[in-house]
Amino acid sequence: MRENTMWDWMGQLDRLLRGEATRLSARPQSVVELPENGLPMVILILGLLCGLCMCFFALINKPVGNALLKMQFSTAKVPALFFTTLPATFPSLYVFNALVGSRLTLSSVWRLLIAIMAVMIAVPASISPLTLVVTLRRRPVPAVTGLRCCGTCWSSLWPE
Repeated sequence: MRENTMWDWMGQLDRLLRGEATRLSARPQSVVELPENGLPMVILILGLLCGLCMCFFALINKPVGNALLKMQFSTAKVPALFFTTLPATFPSLYVFNALVGSRLTLSSVWRLLIAIMAVMIAVPASISPLTLVVTLRRRPVPAVTGLRCCGTCWSSLWPE
């Protein structure tokens, strides 16, 4: 049975964030059993949400014509950056796994990379509503900018 609902896709992300899907006892030696059908949609939706929340400052403080154009590009920018990272990092990740003696198959490395991207987008997306609230407050809060930068960096550096 295929998982096709948004709740099932978010459940996959929840299993990843809790470490249930990648636990060594939960999988055989050379296979990563992560369903890849829903995670790209999660990356897309969370990336769109993240980009939309980032562009609200422009919507409030710039002329309407420029703000709508900024909204379109900012909303599309975040998922585009994440999806262009996939083909750029896949070859090096696969070669590195082969060099260190990992027995992961090509498809398992691909699934693992998609899972990594889903976890990495979850962190800035979780901070996005805070960014939106602070933007609607109309007074800059430097701590939120720092929190957003630190959260994005933390998600890219912390392995699990």
